[in-house]
Amino acid sequence: MTSQKGPRFLPADRIIVLDQGRVSEAGTYDELITQAGGFFEMVTLQEDRG
Repeated sequence: MTSQKGPRFLPADRIIVLDQGRVSEAGTYDELITQAGGFFEMVTLQEDRG
């Protein structure tokens, strides 16, 4: 998984999360954070690392 820090996602209309080449999640930043899936975990880890 490749990513940039969370705030850089905010201008996106939709975010697509890939897992081993397949779409695992899709939605807006807020929708994906609410789902608390892989995207949420990635953003949380990046925030913890500062």
